[in-house]
Amino acid sequence: SDKKVQGVCLQDGTEVKSRLVLSNASPRHTFLELTPQEDLPLEFVQRISRFDTRSPVTKINGEDCKAVNSGCGSVAPFSGSLKHYQQQPLASPSMLHPSQL
Repeated sequence: SDKKVQGVCLQDGTEVKSRLVLSNASPRHTFLELTPQEDLPLEFVQRISRFDTRSPVTKINGEDCKAVNSGCGSVAPFSGSLKHYQQQPLASPSMLHPSQL
């Protein structure tokens, strides 16, 4: 049989056909829980099983005195005491300092 992705099947049984499927779940969850194991090569499943998906993540909150830019081309003043508030998630492959990687 052809082992190419052809879409996804939703929990209610609805099938959505597609030539390409993207997952925002971790590789372990995507390939070990959402994909039928019999459709994947054994070596690939074994490698994904050992794949470390833990990720140290931090969030930086910043502010300045400019208007808020929503990223959609619109600019609006912030109604609070701060003129601009931004959150930026950061991820690192390790708890080591980048110079030690």
